[in-house]
Amino acid sequence: MKRREFITVLGSAAIWSPLIARAQPSKRRIVVLMPEREDDIETAMTKLAREPGGGLIVPPDGFLINHRKLIIELAARDRLPAIYGLASFAVQGGLASYGVKLTAQFSQAAVYVDRILRGEKPAGVAKLASALARLTLTHPGHLFLQI
Repeated sequence: MKRREFITVLGSAAIWSPLIARAQPSKRRIVVLMPEREDDIETAMTKLAREPGGGLIVPPDGFLINHRKLIIELAARDRLPAIYGLASFAVQGGLASYGVKLTAQFSQAAVYVDRILRGEKPAGVAKLASALARLTLTHPGHLFLQI
């Protein structure tokens, strides 16, 4: 299998700066695209598809979530390997997703609020283990694995 030469991420460069820093020693290119309109998504994905050896990371972002159907369709059309930050992308046809379980995050928030309302100082509330991550892998029309 050919190694991916570059990774394209959709979203803010500030969010991705740690990934960009890690990629530099390995000579990998990280391209950050920040679409602001639906037309920008199609233009960016078409440009990405022209360059061989790339992949796509789509974070959980409000704008991107609202346009997930278009992003999934374009990635499939152009045969771009993509991983998404929310399971809903994979469930709706995206290749794979990896991210936190939102229900677990809300449960943890409730525990924090309960402890604070019972009198603990916010600074003294011990950090809970982070929410469990969820990996979802799909194949066109089938949900293969959800962990």
